[in-house]
Amino acid sequence: RRSVRQGAMVEAQRSARALVIDPDSVNANVAAGAAYTMLLHRTGEARYSELGERALAHAVELAPDDPDALAAYGTLLNEKMRYEEAYAALQPAVRRDPLSRHAQAQLITALEGLGRLAEAREKLLVLMQMYPDYIFAPAELGELLLNQGQIDVAVPYLRIAHAAKTSPRATFALANAYLN
Repeated sequence: RRSVRQGAMVEAQRSARALVIDPDSVNANVAAGAAYTMLLHRTGEARYSELGERALAHAVELAPDDPDALAAYGTLLNEKMRYEEAYAALQPAVRRDPLSRHAQAQLITALEGLGRLAEAREKLLVLMQMYPDYIFAPAELGELLLNQGQIDVAVPYLRIAHAAKTSPRATFALANAYLN
């Protein structure tokens, strides 16, 4: 039985082979970027960050209007706390695919990183209306409000996220709100 790390390594090797066969394939570059990003998370090795960024940047260069490539690249940039660049990649991703929860969530993360909290809050409210079952939105909104000291306003959103029993982070944030 393979470990998760070994599985990620195999995926990265497959992606690297696909890039050798067709280095200008958007899908191969997005897959390689995702595999390298997973390896970065599993190992913490900086080289995977560089490989992932190179592959995703190339995918965006090849297809600047591809919402999946833009969202994947923006996600990695958010992880690197390069929020302005992430925002620049995620804006067109959301314009091209406004129903992408992933792109929407990452755009909100970039807005928060840029300190544009009112915009992030507004987008979270819209996301909650669009996808009432998407636990990210109430959990993130609850945490955003909690961090702003608006505990009474945050608690109902955190309760929604906690009730789904799928977000330990939301449960922790709710417990933190109750402690205050």
